Amino acid sequence: MAPKEEEVPAFMQGKSKLELKAEKAAAKAARKAAKDPKGSGGGANGDLPHSMSEMSLASNVSDVTFSLRTVTGVLASRPTARDIKITGYTMGLNGIELIKECTIELTIGRRYGLIGQNGSGKTNFLQCIANREVPIPDHLDIYHLHQEAEPSEMSALEAVIDHIRKELANLHKQARAAELLHGLGFSRAMMERKTKDMSGGWRMRVALARALFAAPTLLLLDEPTNHLDLEACVWLEQYLSQYKKCLIIVSHSQDFLNGVCTHIIWLTRQTLTYYSGNYDTFRKTVAENEVVQLKKFQKEQDDIKHIKEFIASCGTYANLVKQAKSKQKMLIDQVAKEIWVCENKTVAPWKGNIRDYKKMLAKRMGVEH
Repeated sequence: MAPKEEEVPAFMQGKSKLELKAEKAAAKAARKAAKDPKGSGGGANGDLPHSMSEMSLASNVSDVTFSLRTVTGVLASRPTARDIKITGYTMGLNGIELIKECTIELTIGRRYGLIGQNGSGKTNFLQCIANREVPIPDHLDIYHLHQEAEPSEMSALEAVIDHIRKELANLHKQARAAELLHGLGFSRAMMERKTKDMSGGWRMRVALARALFAAPTLLLLDEPTNHLDLEACVWLEQYLSQYKKCLIIVSHSQDFLNGVCTHIIWLTRQTLTYYSGNYDTFRKTVAENEVVQLKKFQKEQDDIKHIKEFIASCGTYANLVKQAKSKQKMLIDQVAKEIWVCENKTVAPWKGNIRDYKKMLAKRMGVEH
């Protein structure tokens, strides 16, 4: 299917105030670092090893963001395993938490679509994994595609092969590189053209071919279809849909996510939530959950109203009033528990602790709890 950009859901648009504040702080620090290069060192994360990501070409903003990012997490999977499980994962930028106390679970053979509002932390999440800021075993190779290939005297074909020559032992894959470039829209003449003579969009295709050529255990793609025409998008969708290792994609194209992904990771309210199926399945599941929670909420409101009317009708009969208030407290416990278990995704989200929520319900109903 061809990629489609229209009708993007609300949760995939816009930025929160906290995230805008974090980005402004990072940009301010980047400008300061540009004026004073000595002060723009790597910080607490500066000595961490890099993946096969092209970090040497990162901008000042990216470098400073890396140093401002704080990450915690514990490897829960076996160090020799190919699947990754990291518990207690928290990521912050400039003191503002973007993801809080979540679990990262990445399984070989699954292709994940990472979605969330613009500015919610998707790009930082990919960078964090690519830079191994979390404890990812060394035997797992990672490739992070996030920028175009550097302009140089090399042709597109040479640029793909030369980059991987530094990382892999097998150097005899020119035909494979040519196949990938052809799928991404390169003619034979274009393959021989020097990358310095190419536009940023074509160099981005070269970078994408590098990523596919490397075929790492964990492939991270941030908006890979941005510089592709329709034919190249269709080819890439078909190619990635057969990727046998682990893949995480950030994309605003719903059709592309539908064609490639086997699972969806929803980054919302500082939480990573996992769903089986492609993007359409994810939307259907979320919609069904919202309907169920709305019905529960409406029923609970009717029960509250009924009990309040029952109390009012009891008058001064102590035994009836005591019985009604007992039922009322039971109802408060039930409502609080159900909303809490739903992880604040109901029509009436609550961000405090469950004890405060019970007190709020009791106050609203006019009783002590």
